[in-house]
Amino acid sequence: MNFFHKNFIFIIEKKQIILSNMAKKIGITRQAINEYKKGKYPTYDNLIKISYFLDITIDDLLTKDLSSSEE
Repeated sequence: MNFFHKNFIFIIEKKQIILSNMAKKIGITRQAINEYKKGKYPTYDNLIKISYFLDITIDDLLTKDLSSSEE
């Protein structure tokens, strides 16, 4: 199962990330980030940028339900 969408929303909300700032820092459009929040999957290049920015491995971002591991 792919958890990207759920984890992406969980992390940006938990870290209170301002999406326009994130978009600017990693060089993708705010519209692209909004699409990712709605369920679209990023390109591999953008996935790398997102995982680096969020300080999480691609593996964890895609394969683990991070919201269920919160204590």
